[in-house]
Amino acid sequence: MIVADQEPTVALLLSGIGIYGVIAFLVAERRREIAVRIAIGALPRIVMAETVRRGLGPMVIGLGLGAATALAVGGALRRFLFEIAPNEPTVYLGVAGAVLLAGVAGVLVPAIRSARIPPATVLRD
Repeated sequence: MIVADQEPTVALLLSGIGIYGVIAFLVAERRREIAVRIAIGALPRIVMAETVRRGLGPMVIGLGLGAATALAVGGALRRFLFEIAPNEPTVYLGVAGAVLLAGVAGVLVPAIRSARIPPATVLRD
């Protein structure tokens, strides 16, 4: 049973798992392309960096849009907020940092796997 204090932790865990699933699927779809790039001489760290960039790019845009929306409707939600101002910068930075951390954790495993794709095996398939 999930207690109210655990809800943010569970939400972050689920977001990290969701990001992992999406990025792992995208890496699996691009497996041949990545194998060809590695076969013709792309460095694994460059392949990994591109995978991270493709995964974190939309997340950073989403964080920006979410923060802008939260700032816009913060005043309307004032009555639901207890002991905290609607535009508290530490809350915004803390939430953005936690979501970004969950996203990085969700992107790193597929990025490392993308850099380790064996080109000969993939191209043979």
